[in-house]
Amino acid sequence: MEGDYYQIPNPSGDNKKQNQQNKRGQSSSPRQSKPKAKGQTKKVKSRPAGRSSSTPPDSPSLPRLQPNPQQIGQQQNFVSNPIIQASGTQQHIPLPTNAFNSVYSPSVNPVTLPPIRSLEDCIRRTKDKQKQNRLLSLWEKCDKKSVDIIQKEIIWDNSGLGVTFDDVIGLEGLKGLLREMVVFPIQRPDLFTGLRAPPRGLLLFGPPGTGKTLVAKALANDAQARFFSISAASLTSKWVGESEKMVQALFSVAAVAQPSIIFIDEIDSLLTQRGDQENEASRRLKTEIFIQMDGVSTAADDHVILIGATNRPFDLDDAVLRRLSRRVYLPLPDKSGRKKLIKVLLDKHGQDQHSITKDQLDDLADNTKFFSNADLMQLCKDAAFGPIRELDGTDFQNISKSSIRKINLADFTRALHNVKPTADQKLIKKYQQWNEQFGSSANK
Repeated sequence: MEGDYYQIPNPSGDNKKQNQQNKRGQSSSPRQSKPKAKGQTKKVKSRPAGRSSSTPPDSPSLPRLQPNPQQIGQQQNFVSNPIIQASGTQQHIPLPTNAFNSVYSPSVNPVTLPPIRSLEDCIRRTKDKQKQNRLLSLWEKCDKKSVDIIQKEIIWDNSGLGVTFDDVIGLEGLKGLLREMVVFPIQRPDLFTGLRAPPRGLLLFGPPGTGKTLVAKALANDAQARFFSISAASLTSKWVGESEKMVQALFSVAAVAQPSIIFIDEIDSLLTQRGDQENEASRRLKTEIFIQMDGVSTAADDHVILIGATNRPFDLDDAVLRRLSRRVYLPLPDKSGRKKLIKVLLDKHGQDQHSITKDQLDDLADNTKFFSNADLMQLCKDAAFGPIRELDGTDFQNISKSSIRKINLADFTRALHNVKPTADQKLIKKYQQWNEQFGSSANK
């Protein structure tokens, strides 16, 4: 298949002649020499002028390479380097798989292919040779110190995320919208071209604790994309010019490791509105991020998307909103979502550990109107400590787990006095107004 393997070009420029030499060198049976007739002398061809001997006169002759059956049987794990010259004699030596000029082919024994764990693996797995060369060049131009820092932010194995869309309670309309923006274009790139080309930037905004980070991880898991978890501290440096190098390395590494999702939490701390009082370092950092978001390090067919999360979308610069073309509002959970989330949390703790009925769940949903997902989690935790608080003065070392009573409605009633909603009602109205003006969500 074209593009399945990447080989170093033949330095001699004579591939056909070299292949014939390799075949003769790997023959399993020794070549029988013809007996010479009596009195017959061997003719020696004269060497053209200016051409050096294959073996220098002062160097010992190299032993002839013999075929290695074990090495021949491991050809699936090696890609041969056509020519390596040593002392003027051409030798056929295999390169190990950790070299850049070896590429795994998905069509060759795909079951035994090792999982991708590094940027080298990503480059080897690229089937298109032209794209592979571009990614290799991009990787080599990066600042290596910055690359080492960025690689620590990559989650190579999506099972480590531990989140799927099944863990996202509610937001059913938004799940379909987010899959349309991110997941489907990665799974079927042939269908999302031209006017259907996916956005390069996505903004998740809403009150604190509504699951913005959870949604971003679920997207990466569903799309089987590399997840880059980036914070403002990851991109800033006290040295002049280092922050720009870090941003360049981030987008270059994401292009090599594609499909990639760059998730920047609290993106407003990096890309607030520009003003006269802004320092030069912050201005240069923003400019570099804008340049990279415009695709200077990525091609049109690269699957790299930046997802920003913020609690204050109204503080973002106008240039950010243009590049984050899809802006999705994650609101507070409605009554149905609150009821479902409380039930899921209680059942996960243990169905035999609580006595909350459906009617009681309905009452709890009514009494937690302005609670976020994080607030509901804290409420359930506080209620779960109700049975433990009644054991004050009891010998904890000898008490059995079965003797602890179940969580009941009274525990939640006391917990409602301890846990209050963190969302500001005035701020909720501000989110809704901003969503009406700039949002792309299904909650309008």
